[in-house]
Amino acid sequence: MAMMAMMARALCGVAAVLLACSAREQGRSVVARGEYLSKLMGCPACHSSDPARPYAGGLEAREPNSVWRAPNITPHTGTGIGAWTDAQIIAAVRDGVRPDGRALHPIMPYRYYRRLTDGEAQALVAFLRSLAPIDHAVAPAPPPADLPIAAAVAPPSPSPGGELARRGEHLVALMHCASCHATPGADGQPDPARPFAGGKRMRPFGAGLASVGSGALIAPNITPDRETGIGAWTAGDLARSLRGLVRPDGTPIRGPMELYAAGWSVVTDCDLAAIAAYLQELPPVHHRVPAADFTPRGAAP
Repeated sequence: MAMMAMMARALCGVAAVLLACSAREQGRSVVARGEYLSKLMGCPACHSSDPARPYAGGLEAREPNSVWRAPNITPHTGTGIGAWTDAQIIAAVRDGVRPDGRALHPIMPYRYYRRLTDGEAQALVAFLRSLAPIDHAVAPAPPPADLPIAAAVAPPSPSPGGELARRGEHLVALMHCASCHATPGADGQPDPARPFAGGKRMRPFGAGLASVGSGALIAPNITPDRETGIGAWTAGDLARSLRGLVRPDGTPIRGPMELYAAGWSVVTDCDLAAIAAYLQELPPVHHRVPAADFTPRGAAP
């Protein structure tokens, strides 16, 4: 009986969270919903090289075999996407294809953005069209030769936990967490069988993608393995790690997540609860990632 009472209380708690989330979602305007999605998805992190010109593009980074440059996605008709149709904007976001048929550079996580529902995609378009048009020409960066369009990412199945975890799975996909936290396969690409077990080496950078040190950081295992992952973290620990970029022991989280800090600081309590529910229900993967060899600039050797 005691166990049944505990389960009933837990179910009531989940139901209350879902009702609160639903009410909050319904209370947003379409444009506000699109703005929230853009921050959750990290759009301003890459498409804003100057705080005075948000979403006007210009951020650039050189990869070993290519260069990527974030375009202007304000509704300026000459240098932005003001002349694009709604369908063309959605195709770029979800399919990685420009109006002229060229593929976007795969740094754009469209293979995760394919999870956007039609309503979410339309809200995102409404928000982008609401932005002030900024005249900022960004030279297009050609993608690597013979770049194929990446396949969509199949949704990992959460353990039978219900609607809250399913909501969390959807949010984690839009936040493209697996783009960094997946274990690299033999070809160096993310292993779809281990999307959250960590191990990817990442070069740390700061504003404008400027180098902030030497060496590399290693994406951690964020499955609920208690020894090598985050199985000992509470839902509150997970919320603080996303909103405040701090681990339970107080150490700061560095690397690409720093670019998302401003956007993720507005993630609602409802969505943080859903994200935590999903991550805590993932199958634990015992995978101890190597220690990072990153040294911040100016630190003693």
